[in-house]
Amino acid sequence: MNRFFTAVKIFAAAAAAALLFLLAPGARVDAEAAVKGIDVSGFQGNINWNAVANSGVQYAMIRLGNTTYGADSKFVQNVLGANAAGIRTGVYVYTYAQNAAQAAADAQYAVAAMANLPVSFPVAIDIEDSSQSGLTAAQQQEIVNTFCSIVYNAGYHPMVYSYKNWFTTKLGATVWDHWVADYSDSCGFGPAAMWQYSSSGSIAGIAGNVDVDFCFKDYFSTIIPNGLSTQAGKTYLFKNFRRQVGMQTVAGCSYFFGADGAMVKDRTITDAQGNIIRMCKDGHVVTITAAQLAANQKAQAALVQAQALLAQAQAKSSQARSLLDAALSQSQALAAKASAAAQTAAAVTAEAQALPTEQNLAAASAAKITSDTLAAQAAAAGTQQTSAQTALTAAQTEETAAQAALAQAQLTAKAAAAAVVVPQ
Repeated sequence: MNRFFTAVKIFAAAAAAALLFLLAPGARVDAEAAVKGIDVSGFQGNINWNAVANSGVQYAMIRLGNTTYGADSKFVQNVLGANAAGIRTGVYVYTYAQNAAQAAADAQYAVAAMANLPVSFPVAIDIEDSSQSGLTAAQQQEIVNTFCSIVYNAGYHPMVYSYKNWFTTKLGATVWDHWVADYSDSCGFGPAAMWQYSSSGSIAGIAGNVDVDFCFKDYFSTIIPNGLSTQAGKTYLFKNFRRQVGMQTVAGCSYFFGADGAMVKDRTITDAQGNIIRMCKDGHVVTITAAQLAANQKAQAALVQAQALLAQAQAKSSQARSLLDAALSQSQALAAKASAAAQTAAAVTAEAQALPTEQNLAAASAAKITSDTLAAQAAAAGTQQTSAQTALTAAQTEETAAQAALAQAQLTAKAAAAAVVVPQ
């Protein structure tokens, strides 16, 4: 990695550790349960990755390059070759950054270079250059945090590489996973997720020496190819080994993943357009649009109006029934009187014809007038009764229509209300 180790003790430890990767990993207490890997760059030339895989190597950290010197000459070739051989591929960026802006440029360069590649292990910033030795711990932490945050937000798992003395005297512990170079019998700085214990390992498929590492953290189950993964109580979605953010579709359902990549659950928000977005307790997302909310308000108002119109129609029908009852009663009474008057007039007329005295003739004339008057009144009452019946029929038809309209309004309102129910 172009490291600038200055302590003679470190170099001596490196020489002593050179053969331990293949010969005696059990002698290292820290490595008893660790997974072995390597880190490589263009300096190793063309690598036979199938031979590397057959030697037992399970992951490779591959140099990407940086904004200072561009891409490593074998970066893409190594990533694709290692991946094809079934070896997990991580990446490291040897940075010359002197500040956060330069660190951000390196991170963005790396993210762009990795975009279409199967990067399936952590992405490390390698901070150890002599040009950075004069920076304060706070300045270096800012460089590291800037780089790692951009990498994390791009969906990768960031980590920080340096050698033990740099960690202990210059940088200090970070909030990110540590990859520590310490050519000793055990890793002298912790907690370490990965330990580079020698720069002179011998691996089949690689000409010359190669850096060799042990990994203590289970990235194999936390960085997955595709699908959902629950880790420490949080659920993440991976696509091509990258955590996804934002709204995503899984098995036909929508889910929202926050800036940290974790699925958002049991939360309700209203966006700028007035849409209600509900992240349910199981994480699936239900969106109630502003249009649905407006439709529900309109449907409920229409329901109230339909209820009012039915009430009006029912009142009108009741009034028409009362008017018909009154008209019928009056018509029947007048018809009875007219019938009686007609009978009387007929009898008086017959008597006047039999005995045409002045008195009888006058009585017959009066009886006829009374009979005609009552007959006319009875006819008028009949007409009024017919009109009342017509009005009642019209009112009943209106009431029936209002009932049908209310039934439809109830169905519409029920459906509209169901569409805006915020689920659990």
